[in-house]
Amino acid sequence: MKGFWPLLAGLFLLSGCDHGPSPDTDQPIPSRDNHVVNITHPQAGRLLYENKENPNFVIIDLRTPEEYATGHLKDAKLINFYSPGFQKIIGQLDRHRQYLIYCHSGNRSGKAAKIMSRMGFQKVFNMQRGMSWGFPQPPELPKERLKHPGSMSLIGN
Repeated sequence: MKGFWPLLAGLFLLSGCDHGPSPDTDQPIPSRDNHVVNITHPQAGRLLYENKENPNFVIIDLRTPEEYATGHLKDAKLINFYSPGFQKIIGQLDRHRQYLIYCHSGNRSGKAAKIMSRMGFQKVFNMQRGMSWGFPQPPELPKERLKHPGSMSLIGN
């Protein structure tokens, strides 16, 4: 029994605590759905940059109006996840367009991505960890994190 506790502690230390990828990693987070791509903040920044002129690319902010008012991505359409008519509103969107969806922490956007996939949407990019990690940055901007909404052209007030 004397050797049990040190062995258990050693196994715990070797296993580490996996909290998922950091916001700066460039690896996508696996999804079980072919129509949903879970992306990191660096990937979201690149996606925004690459699609800034694409009329078939739609950005949806799933937060509340109060959260949206604190800062949001430029051209993001507000569709409150907690709205009683949320699924009806989502159901009226064009299923053949590409959507980048986000919320505060990634919880609502993860649920919305599943709903959109079941409804037949072809491509949904879910920004994992949402706005709690800050604004995603396009590749041509410095690595320093943005602290204020509206401090770059891809962000609206």
